[in-house]
Amino acid sequence: MPVLLLLGGHMWGNAAAMAVALIWIAHIAIDRALAYGLKLPPAFRTPISAVSGARLT
Repeated sequence: MPVLLLLGGHMWGNAAAMAVALIWIAHIAIDRALAYGLKLPPAFRTPISAVSGARLT
């Protein structure tokens, strides 16, 4: 989404849109670099066999 905003801002010469897009992109990059981005609940990391009670041998 921020890349589309950046491209649209560039195409129409809108400096404010480009500035917002660059700040947004930097924010996403910093969040991911510091491991703050896209946290998932533990249920998504639990294997289905552990949830169903099946044993893996």
